[in-house]
Amino acid sequence: MGSDYDVRSVFHSTLKFIQSSHIDILQTSKLTPLPGTQLWTSLQQEGRILTQNFPKDWEEFRFSRLVFKPARMSIEKTYEGFTYLRKIFYSFWNTVKRTSYTLFATKGISSTSMALKFNYAYWKPYRYSEHYLLYNKPGLEKKFRF
Repeated sequence: MGSDYDVRSVFHSTLKFIQSSHIDILQTSKLTPLPGTQLWTSLQQEGRILTQNFPKDWEEFRFSRLVFKPARMSIEKTYEGFTYLRKIFYSFWNTVKRTSYTLFATKGISSTSMALKFNYAYWKPYRYSEHYLLYNKPGLEKKFRF
């Protein structure tokens, strides 16, 4: 998500796909054009790369920040969309449902425990991230549910 073809509805449709597929662990990242790739060259020619002061700016290239301007959504809307998707996915009741499904599907305590630990490991840094603090605002779910 975050590519030039994406619009606001991509976050909700992706969430629905994840839920219907019973995916029990989710790690999200932003599209990151790395220098030297065809994507980087294309975006640089279009003047859409936001940060190019190397080596200082390498810290921005961590797959959790946008380093280019998406074509069809603002950076703020893209961050809000990622926040929406993770907020719903990692909610308490959705985590309970996923964990129950993992237990039912695998019939194994160790695999269920591992899935729960991974979910917590991804939820915790997200919950305290700058994106959560900046973009988790009232009405977020209404913006992305269709």
